Amino acid sequence: MSHKFYYVISFLLSLASSPSIGDEMNCQRYFCFVNGIVEIRTAPEEYQNKPVLVGSQSDGLLIIDNHADIEDGIFSTLHIGNGYNGAALHMDNRSGSAPLIVGAFGNDIAGKLNISGRNSIVSYRDTPSSSGHNESIYVGFGPGATGWINIFNGGVFEVLNSTNIYVGSDTPGGGDGSIVIDGSNSKMTADFSEAYVGLYGNGDISLKNGGQLSASNLYIGGNGRAIVNISGTDSRLIANMITISGSSGAPGIYIADQGILNVDNYINITTANDTKGKLFINSDMPGTIESKGILFGVGKAELIFKHNSDNYAFSSPLISKNTGNGIINAESGETHLTGDNTDYSGLLNILPTASIDISSQKNIGKSVIVNNGVLQITSQDDWTFNNNMTGNGYLNVHTGGHNFAFQNSTNTQEFTGTLALSDTLFDLSDDNTTALTSALVLAGVGSVITAGTGTQVINGFSFDGGAVNFGAVTQGAQQTESQIQVTDNLYINGNGAVRVSTPTDVNGIPQVINSSLSLLEQDDSNATIKLVDASSAVVKGNGGNLQLQDASGQVISSGKQRNIVQQGKNVAKGVYDYRLTSGPHNDGLYIGYALTQLDLLASGVDALVLDAAGTTGNAADMSARITGAGDLAFNSQKGETVSLSNQDNDYTGVTAIRGGNVLMNSNSVLGQTSEIRLATDTRLDMNGHSQTVGKLNGAAGSVLNINGGNLTLTDDGVSAGTLTGDGFLNISGGVLDITGGNHTFAVSTIIAKDATVRMNDVSGLGTGNISNAGTLSLTHASGLLSNNLSGSGTVSLINSDTQISGNNSNYSGLFVVDTSSQLTATGAQNLGIASVSNRGILQLNNTTDWQLINNVTGTGNVRKTGSGSLTVRSNAAWSGQTDIDDGSLILGQSDAPVMLASSLVNIAKNGKLTGFGGVVGNVTNSGSLDLRSAAPGNILTIGGNYTGNNGTLLINTVLDDSSSATDKLVIKGDASGKTRVAVTNVGGSGANTLNSIEVIHVDGNAANAEFIQAGRIAAGAYDYTLGRGPGSNYGNWYLSSSKNTPEPRPDPEPTPEGHDNNLRPEAGTYTTNLVAANTMFVTRLHERLGQTQYVDAITGEPKATSMWMRHEGGHNRWHLGVMAGYGNNHSSTGAVRTGYHSKGSVNGYSTGLYATWYADDETHNGAYLDTWAQYGWFDNHVKGDGLPGESWKSKGLTASLETGYAWKIGEFSRNYVNNAIACFTQD
Repeated sequence: MSHKFYYVISFLLSLASSPSIGDEMNCQRYFCFVNGIVEIRTAPEEYQNKPVLVGSQSDGLLIIDNHADIEDGIFSTLHIGNGYNGAALHMDNRSGSAPLIVGAFGNDIAGKLNISGRNSIVSYRDTPSSSGHNESIYVGFGPGATGWINIFNGGVFEVLNSTNIYVGSDTPGGGDGSIVIDGSNSKMTADFSEAYVGLYGNGDISLKNGGQLSASNLYIGGNGRAIVNISGTDSRLIANMITISGSSGAPGIYIADQGILNVDNYINITTANDTKGKLFINSDMPGTIESKGILFGVGKAELIFKHNSDNYAFSSPLISKNTGNGIINAESGETHLTGDNTDYSGLLNILPTASIDISSQKNIGKSVIVNNGVLQITSQDDWTFNNNMTGNGYLNVHTGGHNFAFQNSTNTQEFTGTLALSDTLFDLSDDNTTALTSALVLAGVGSVITAGTGTQVINGFSFDGGAVNFGAVTQGAQQTESQIQVTDNLYINGNGAVRVSTPTDVNGIPQVINSSLSLLEQDDSNATIKLVDASSAVVKGNGGNLQLQDASGQVISSGKQRNIVQQGKNVAKGVYDYRLTSGPHNDGLYIGYALTQLDLLASGVDALVLDAAGTTGNAADMSARITGAGDLAFNSQKGETVSLSNQDNDYTGVTAIRGGNVLMNSNSVLGQTSEIRLATDTRLDMNGHSQTVGKLNGAAGSVLNINGGNLTLTDDGVSAGTLTGDGFLNISGGVLDITGGNHTFAVSTIIAKDATVRMNDVSGLGTGNISNAGTLSLTHASGLLSNNLSGSGTVSLINSDTQISGNNSNYSGLFVVDTSSQLTATGAQNLGIASVSNRGILQLNNTTDWQLINNVTGTGNVRKTGSGSLTVRSNAAWSGQTDIDDGSLILGQSDAPVMLASSLVNIAKNGKLTGFGGVVGNVTNSGSLDLRSAAPGNILTIGGNYTGNNGTLLINTVLDDSSSATDKLVIKGDASGKTRVAVTNVGGSGANTLNSIEVIHVDGNAANAEFIQAGRIAAGAYDYTLGRGPGSNYGNWYLSSSKNTPEPRPDPEPTPEGHDNNLRPEAGTYTTNLVAANTMFVTRLHERLGQTQYVDAITGEPKATSMWMRHEGGHNRWHLGVMAGYGNNHSSTGAVRTGYHSKGSVNGYSTGLYATWYADDETHNGAYLDTWAQYGWFDNHVKGDGLPGESWKSKGLTASLETGYAWKIGEFSRNYVNNAIACFTQD
């Protein structure tokens, strides 16, 4: 079958023309091959009308842009556009042609289609063949192949008619698929196609920042995971139907940040192998799902709501394919289910931080509910609840005045939470009662609960603004026809109403005032008619805020007023009337006739006094309303407690706790008191409740226990006692003085804009968070301030030495340090983003690197301690002294230098000043002044005087000729003292410096300055020395490889002449080592024999002691043998100009063969020939003064050929022989 593609590629926003990059496209007779990286910007003629095979022989990448035209191709990686501009690839697949394939030629071959840049387009149109068959698009082709489609920055991939699209292999055997579309106007449209992403492997789709994908039917995942992420405004996935499947991981669709999933048909979530398929709605601004429905198939398919919205509507219908299929997990946020979920019978799981809101029974269908959060029912009709529900959350019901009921009592018997009714009618009887066996009923605002005849047993009951109708009172029985029995908790500390049929029902209650009882007992007297039995439960509150009404809601009253006299003075007026109470034994809810209100009249020492007088419980509790402008005093014995429990108290006088303890049993029980006064050995326990007061005046030895409550102070105050407990403390105005530490105080404190808190101990506000919009002042407060600070207020230090250790990242206010104070911080989180006004000492003690972003001003000192580095920017505007005791102070960066405004910078022994810019004032260097950076050329300027105190100056220099780049220290003032200068060579190879390299420049007097070279400065064959300049340059220091004292640089510079330079001694040592290695084992014949030929002194015969072999049959002989050797060489080289020395050594080893021929094997006279060859290896070492040693290994082959002729020149009693020799060696 012949294959032919036709491409028209046009670049819509042109780039500058340039040739191909990387490898070339190899065009042969029928194909063009791309193996490597090829960019086509202007396609030559030979590229035309030929299929382009990318990655057919090795990895390939084809980039098409700038009007290039390519026809016919099979690609492994296809890049369209360059990310900023666009290119277009239009493909018309005519009848009988092959499909578009990206990635081919074998198993496990990856295919990648990248489209990037505005107006970058890949367009594909498939024309059916005569058989009606359409070809497919393959990105990743063949078994195991992985496919990627990446579309960025406005790129477009469009498939214009019905075609199957496979991203990843289309055949069994694995192969993952991935589609990433990122950026506004980036999109893939395949509205008539079915797209398979990771059909036999993992499937991933990511749509971000406005990226869009549309397809007819979309199948994600197969044998692996299946993940779809849609996030960002206008990010959208559109399909007729989506199927999510996967056998591993957690397959699912994740929608966040206003992303949109739009499915014309159904979203099908199915999983296998016990995996969980997820449809995930998350983020602060959750996305939207528009579909015909969500099908929960086999496996653990989940719909998850995890967002922070308080009004998110979800309208897609939920459908269980089989009974029980599906899980809805509400993890956070408030979600409104508005669709028709009648066919959903799976699980609805509501976590404690989530709420599900419904307005119709069909919204939750037949789901099984686990409610540990909130299920909110809001309706304007009667509602019968028929779902199974467990959990300990809230079932909130609002029916607009209609009835609510449970269809089956067994459905909720394991629900241990709260039924909270508001504006709802509820009949507490029969199935409704049994359904709440384990639950608490809350009568909210507008609700009316009618207790059924007889005793209704439930787990708990609470009043919160609603009413309970108990019906008529049974005559003679002193009880109503209906009663409630609670087995766990009865809450009667809230507002609400209790109704009986008629006012006459309470006529049997005696209206008697027992004056022998204390006021604290008179609010519980005559408790006659029992409504709720809580004898085996815990009762919270005393019923003082509950009204007694008739069946129509009218108040039943028969009030009497009486003067309250103490110490002969009329201190208050008491009102007595019908009321609700928990009874003298605090065991239920009763109707009685008792004290209902106290109107305070007297003040100061004449104030009304409440005294526990040895009693406890209700006998020591005041549940009557307290009102009036007078004061209220408490004077119990030490350790005894009086409690208040009426949240309608509104008295405005002073609350004076003179003795004993006071316990708050409800919110606002201290009314609108202008001041709380706590005497020594007294205690106020807020017991988890809230209270607003004017002033706080706590004496030494008193205790204020917030205890989970919320206290607001609006005026001045003093706390000299103990503050303890957790909760909230709000200082909304005035000045609060706190004396001493409060280590067990863990409240979150809010200091308002016009408020001030003054402390003389760093733990005055305990350990909790402080949100400061006003002023927090520490006076004579030393130690660790561990609170986390936030807000934009002021923290002021007066005569204090304070270290802040909290995480103050959200604090944007101001730290003010006076002249006698020190503020210490150890990291960026301590200062947050606040500013510092410093007239004392600011100590930055960091052991890790710190980028100082805070504005620091003032004339105070800044002390850098700790081993970490501190980087400052232009925000470092202090003019006081800077002490770098430890670690590094880094000035700015190369493109943003900083002139530190400090008047004096002291660099201690372990300190370092480095960076870019300089110092406005003086510098004393006992540590390190480091100018080094990524590239030499940094100039650091000192605006004042410089004093060296045996410190070090470190610079980088390209050690070449006089024009070399170098760091430089510029001193505008005078220089004095001793400083060592360490120079690091950065890429220099050494050269003769005709006019030297200036590294230190002093404008002022430098006569008393010594800048001393620290160690050798060597590059290539040259040693550089540091020295003063002559004459007018006496205040400058230079690096020179020629003379120690440089001449001023002439203009123009002359051509170098002569050899007046500092050559390094190591050059001679390297040469010596080389010569030694080359000659160590080169020997002549007699040297190799050790000069052992001699004439025996006794016999007169010539002899040789070496090993030899003899060849018979002629007048000559050969010596053959092996040889091995060891040698060493030591050398020393000195440089006369610099005085430096270097030492070298070579240890050599060799092994080889030799052969020797003698013409006369008897006398060795006449001609001879000697040859040898050997392999040698050597260990070399060179060590120069002040430089690290260098070691290396070398090896080589050496051969020699020696010939000569020996004859006698005379004969006496001894023989004398002359040898004529020629010897040749070759390495």
